[in-house]
Amino acid sequence: MSSKKTAVIAYLFQTRLLPDGSFDASRSVVTLAEVSDAITVVHTAAIAAGDTRQSLSNNNPANFWKDFIRNLDSARRNWPATVLAAGYAATSAKGVLNGCFEFVPHGPTDPLFPSDYTITPELRAAALMVQSLSLTEMFRDLPSGGENRVVSVMARLNVLEHHFAGTRAPDAPVVATLEFLQNSVKLQPGEVDALWSAKVKNDAGDAEVWLVGGEVKTGRDDILDEQVLDWTRALLSSSRFRERARGVIPVAVKAFDGSELLVVEYAAVSMATPPDDLKAVTPVCQRLIILRPPVEGL
Repeated sequence: MSSKKTAVIAYLFQTRLLPDGSFDASRSVVTLAEVSDAITVVHTAAIAAGDTRQSLSNNNPANFWKDFIRNLDSARRNWPATVLAAGYAATSAKGVLNGCFEFVPHGPTDPLFPSDYTITPELRAAALMVQSLSLTEMFRDLPSGGENRVVSVMARLNVLEHHFAGTRAPDAPVVATLEFLQNSVKLQPGEVDALWSAKVKNDAGDAEVWLVGGEVKTGRDDILDEQVLDWTRALLSSSRFRERARGVIPVAVKAFDGSELLVVEYAAVSMATPPDDLKAVTPVCQRLIILRPPVEGL
C-alpha cells in the first residue's frame, strides 16, 4: 500500500511542475478530488504493468494523508525521493476547503516529518512513578488489547489524575475531580479513544464540568496533532455535550516499551468556540509516567 501511496504523491507533484521544471507554488494544496483521480491513474498504470492488486482505494481520499503520516518512520521511508530531491515535503491541508495535503518547501538540513513527542532526557529526569500493584492477576493475564488495554490501565491506575495533580501550564484549568466515562466514544464524525468528565474550578471558585478527551497511541503509531484536532472539533460540535460541558481539555498518550506512558496535554478549548474556527491544538504540557511493576501487554 505504501509503495502505491508513494507513487500517487510523486505523480501529484509531477503534475505541478512548470515547463521549466520548477514547482508551481500556486498549486501547493492537493485536493481530495485530485488524490482520488491520482489513485486511479496510478492503479491503471500498475495494471498495465501487470500488477492487478487493488491495494489502494479511491473511495475515501480523506484518509489518504492520515494513513500515510500515521507512522512517521514509515512516512519518512516512503516519501518520494524525487519530491525530496526537489526540496519539498508536505503537511496536512485539512484547514483548506476540500484540501488533503499541501506540498511545502523542505531544506536539505531540515528534519523530514519530525516528531514533537518523544521521551527526552528532561522528561525522563522528571518522570512520575505510578504503582501498578493494585492491578489484579486476572486483569494482568488478559490478552494485549492495544489502545483499549492502555485506556483500561489508565482508568484503573488513575494515570490522568496523577498528571493533573502535577505541575502544569500556569493558565491550565484546575482539575478538582476526574471521572472516567468510556472508551471508543463515537462522534460525528470520527471517535475519541477515551473520554473523562472533569470538575474544573473557575475564577470564582465554582466547579464547572469539562470534558477530557484522550487520543491513545501504541506500537508504531505516533501522536498526531491533526487527529487530536479532529475529535476536539467533533466534541465541540456534539449536541450531546455542548449544553453539559464548559469546554474540552484534549490529551494524547503514547505507550512505549517498559510500561512508559508519555502524556501530552493541549490547551483547553471553550465550548463557545465554533468548531470551524479551531484551526490547531496547542500542546502546553508533557509528562512521562512510568508504571511499576511493569504491566504486560501495554
